[in-house]
Amino acid sequence: MSNTLFAAQSVNPASPDRTRSRAFAESLWPPLIYASVYVVLATLLIVLPARDPLGAPLSLSAAFGLSLLSAICFWIHAEIIRPDRAHKATRLCLLYTTVLLTLLVGLACESVVEFVWDDLGGDGYTPQVLQISLPLILPHILAPTMLTLLLGPAFGTIAGIGLSSLLTLQLLLLELVHPPQEKFLDVGLAAGCLLTGLVSAVIVPMAIKLRRVHTYRQLFRSTPVILSASATGLVAWAMVMGGSERDFGDMFQGWWQWLGVVLGMLVLAFSACLLQLLITVILHTYLERIFAVTSDISLQSFTDPTLPLQEKLQQEAPGTMDHSRQVSVIAAGAARAIGANDYLIRVAALYHDVGKLQNPGLFTENQRCHRGDSPHNTLSPQTSANHIIAHVQNGCDLAKRQKLPPAVLDLILQHHGTTLVAFFHDKAVKAADAAGSPRPDEATFRYPGPKPSTKEAGILMLADSIEAASRSLTETDEQSFRNLVSKILNGKLLDGQFDNCPLTMAEISVVCDSICNSLLSQYHVRIAYPEPTTSAPAPVSEPSPASVPAAPSDTPAPSATTGETAPVEAVEPVEAAAPEDTAPAAPATPAEPSAAPGPETEKPAEPTSPEAPAAEAST
Repeated sequence: MSNTLFAAQSVNPASPDRTRSRAFAESLWPPLIYASVYVVLATLLIVLPARDPLGAPLSLSAAFGLSLLSAICFWIHAEIIRPDRAHKATRLCLLYTTVLLTLLVGLACESVVEFVWDDLGGDGYTPQVLQISLPLILPHILAPTMLTLLLGPAFGTIAGIGLSSLLTLQLLLLELVHPPQEKFLDVGLAAGCLLTGLVSAVIVPMAIKLRRVHTYRQLFRSTPVILSASATGLVAWAMVMGGSERDFGDMFQGWWQWLGVVLGMLVLAFSACLLQLLITVILHTYLERIFAVTSDISLQSFTDPTLPLQEKLQQEAPGTMDHSRQVSVIAAGAARAIGANDYLIRVAALYHDVGKLQNPGLFTENQRCHRGDSPHNTLSPQTSANHIIAHVQNGCDLAKRQKLPPAVLDLILQHHGTTLVAFFHDKAVKAADAAGSPRPDEATFRYPGPKPSTKEAGILMLADSIEAASRSLTETDEQSFRNLVSKILNGKLLDGQFDNCPLTMAEISVVCDSICNSLLSQYHVRIAYPEPTTSAPAPVSEPSPASVPAAPSDTPAPSATTGETAPVEAVEPVEAAAPEDTAPAAPATPAEPSAAPGPETEKPAEPTSPEAPAAEAST
């Protein structure tokens, strides 16, 4: 396969540097606008606890600089490091919005703790526990959890790292509220907040990714793992506090007091974790709709085979349904092999051909009749091609009515790209040459597009074409599959279908290998079971009572004393009279197997059905 890949690589050139520079310049101004708004709002949220930001120019400068630095880091990560996940500026705006919402929640938490501290005068068990539990109460897991579900674990990690610094700075500015003699916190507590945020930024996305969270129930089941991030941060904070200037020995004199403090901190941490997960569930759906982002949780609801559209596809187009399921398995495996979104492509493959429901009989996989009775025999090539091409737009319309995510709609529109309906185009060309008329325009036999613009769309295009073509193979060995994959791949590359697709040649090679392995698994060969060497004897059936002739009435009964039956004369059997409406049966004559049929032997009946095959009629 490598030879064909290198042969096609020269035909599919990469995008020129000038085109990349122009696209980069065009996509630069929306992130700049979002970054500017984000820096201003984040700075206000950070310095808002100080209540007098103009009187603290150093704090204002620190807040502005940290907000600007985080905005630059977010932009670099979203637009340069992971452009496949953030190919639109709305993704970056979603990143900024989530961080701002987290800062707002953090400000609310700090205000509650501050109010309790001021109301109780800083003395007693409750304010002290609230004070030292503040690193666990702050929303360190809100942004990592939200962005991991919406954009992936990489975005959740980078947002968590930047957010931990912003929350720490926001917490430090609370010192401007209290006079020097009533310090609310010290450097050790702020360091605990920073460490807790950093640990959460790493553990939370990793836990969601490894546990493959696809439902809200699975998200809440991950609470112990997510809570362990806070516990780990708590241990790190305790180590830092051990060398800080605050002495907690005067506060707690006995082990029972320490136990009470630890239990109180755990209860607060668990409650804060559940509250942040609840906020995530509430905001998740709205953020997903506003920014047109598709998460695995929303995709999960469309995999149910009992949905109306899936049931209709199974009943009216069973061949298309079977093809869609096979493509779903093949494409998901290929996407998983290169790290693409396998869940998105699995759902898109299940719905990519729903447009065939408009007229399922026009597609080969749904034609139960003979090939010669195809409906296309009575249609012109151009009309047939129009029906075939229309299934893409029809499928998109049906998917919109079922409220499928926008990412799935994009894959439905792109899974054929601008490929040529070659069968009917060749048929039209031959008809035009035979009639001596001009050849038809090739553009009228092409799908409207657009071409695949994501890795998932490119994989779906290959899997769809290869799975459909594999149904026509006479040999299903590995070499036949590899030749088929290479042929279809070269055709797509030569046709320019992957010009806008971010798939690299190395990734295409991995995808093709995965598709070949999936085809080998589907067309597996089973061993032939041997015939039994000895056949079991047929069971002897006992005659039924109805078939046993009744004994004559004058038959003597056995003697009571001797047990013997008295001899009687033989009586000739008398034939029973046949009913009047039934002809008497002829006596059975044993057949002569070696005798040739005579002229009076009845000939086999000739086939009377006009649709009987010719071979059967001749015999």
